[in-house]
Amino acid sequence: MAHTQSEHFTNPTPSADTRWFRQVSPTAWNALLVAGLGWTFEAFDVGLFALTLSAISDDFGVTKAETGIVAAVQVFGMIIGGVASGFAADKFGRKRALIAAITVYSIFTGFTALAPSLEFTAGARFLAGLGFGASWTAGAALVAETWPARHRGKGGGIMQAGLPVGTLLDIGASFLVSQLHGGLEDGGWRYLYLIGALPIVLAAYTARYVSESPIWLEGRIVREKSSTFTQLFRRPSVKPLAIGFVFVFFIHSLLPSANGVLKRVCPCPSAGRTESPMGCPARCNRSS
Repeated sequence: MAHTQSEHFTNPTPSADTRWFRQVSPTAWNALLVAGLGWTFEAFDVGLFALTLSAISDDFGVTKAETGIVAAVQVFGMIIGGVASGFAADKFGRKRALIAAITVYSIFTGFTALAPSLEFTAGARFLAGLGFGASWTAGAALVAETWPARHRGKGGGIMQAGLPVGTLLDIGASFLVSQLHGGLEDGGWRYLYLIGALPIVLAAYTARYVSESPIWLEGRIVREKSSTFTQLFRRPSVKPLAIGFVFVFFIHSLLPSANGVLKRVCPCPSAGRTESPMGCPARCNRSS
């Protein structure tokens, strides 16, 4: 009996690790990594236009109202991209749809840096918007179908954190470029859009190292014979579709406020001073 008790204390029965993050597989964490970064860089690229609107208006010699139309064009592209991505993700897979989304918004954000006119900018932002809208749709589906059901909410919450992180990166990058270039005018804003093209590397990583959704691979996705574009506007789909539209416009109503934050961080000089205290002489000189 003594031997049995000693054996009991020296060789306890191993217990499963109850820490939730240990219960999520490396494959699921990898899916969250690319989906979360895709959403973060999407938020970064989307927010660039609000921060550069004034500089683009000055460089192209147009009014801010005319430049603001580009923002509406971009949002319109996001709506189309989000809807189309749902069909693409069902047909071709979540992973492929996410790769395509990141590739599209990276390429056309980079093209924005080369824009010779406002019209070219509008076209580039519309095409980038297709990728913006598709990124969240495909990424969220990949995470939801890869993470275990009991921890799916945590995965979605972590992914959603990419929005404020992307906005903060916007402000930080804009401030850095303003410091190094002397403001965003005279082409300084173009450097921000070149930075916005860097997520193309994430698309390559996703193609090489991320696994497809096991649910999609196993063919468990329900595909009704009547699955057409018009079905989106039938009664069962109208409510979630409307919520999606409201979400997009709500997010984009908040992004311009980042521009106001940056202007407060980088104010124009008051009378009697020769330069901005935070390194924005180009913008300030034009407005003085």
